[in-house]
Amino acid sequence: LSYLKGKYNAETCPTIAFGGSYGGTLAAYMRLAYPFAIQGALAASSELGYYDLDGWEERGITEYTFSEIVAKQYNKTEGCLGSIWAASDLI
Repeated sequence: LSYLKGKYNAETCPTIAFGGSYGGTLAAYMRLAYPFAIQGALAASSELGYYDLDGWEERGITEYTFSEIVAKQYNKTEGCLGSIWAASDLI
């Protein structure tokens, strides 16, 4: 990063990490690990809350929360969730 900033005369420009889903989690962890190099991070649709097991109860999270959210969305279209389960059984 230092090399690239030097090469493009951008030493004073802030560096922002970003990503979605797992990439968002990595962006947040990169900011945490390298605060001297990464001035901000955008973690869109990140799973960060799932890694804090001690906070699950206060936020109403269980080991099935993600599956329940996904199933609720697929269940909005008639037959969709059943088709997914049937395909899953075939695999």
